[in-house]
Amino acid sequence: MAHGVSFVVFPDQNNLNQVFTVDPTPTGVNANEEKLLAEFRDQSIEEKEALAEAEISVEKLKAQQDLNEIEKIIGLNDLDSLKKLSNGKLEEALNTILKYEVKADNLKIINNLLSAYWYSPLNKINFNQADNQFYFKDTLKAEINRVKNEIEINPELKDKPAGSELFNSIKDFNTKFNKNSGTNGLDLIDRIIDINKSELSVTEHRALTVITNYLRAKKMAE
Repeated sequence: MAHGVSFVVFPDQNNLNQVFTVDPTPTGVNANEEKLLAEFRDQSIEEKEALAEAEISVEKLKAQQDLNEIEKIIGLNDLDSLKKLSNGKLEEALNTILKYEVKADNLKIINNLLSAYWYSPLNKINFNQADNQFYFKDTLKAEINRVKNEIEINPELKDKPAGSELFNSIKDFNTKFNKNSGTNGLDLIDRIIDINKSELSVTEHRALTVITNYLRAKKMAE
């Protein structure tokens, strides 16, 4: 096969003469062969990134749909169905949310909420009294706002994945709470979610919900 290369002098974008290389050698393949070869060529970085983003979006959407179904089942107290979800859709939703959504800033806010409860007079209040409920909410709201101000100073926390750390943190809190109080720590976390729903982000609310539901389902299956 002949192979020829030409050199052409032509003005560039600054209107200065520049030598350009022109290779008119045919590829040696027809249109159909070129189409087949294109399917096997490696994708560009931009194409790979776009494909990865699309796959992540699909997984997130499916996780949200699964979570909605799980929450409906929880509301109906359908324990048998919940047990079946523990190793299927529930775990899939859990893994997706922790992998793609939870960042270090979410972890910091939730950990500080749990610490604010554990190491303050909040752990001794009676929730049946309305004044105590307001005190509990206001105290945790102030803590959330304080941590958010810290995060603004360290914006890199919003990019660092922290799903596994959050899961272990909730699990450890529940174990410690159950051991020290004899009651269910997951119920307390549910109360924290409900009281501070307007202060927590969508990711924080969703992550806490799916983690507590997963841990309940896992306990039922034991």
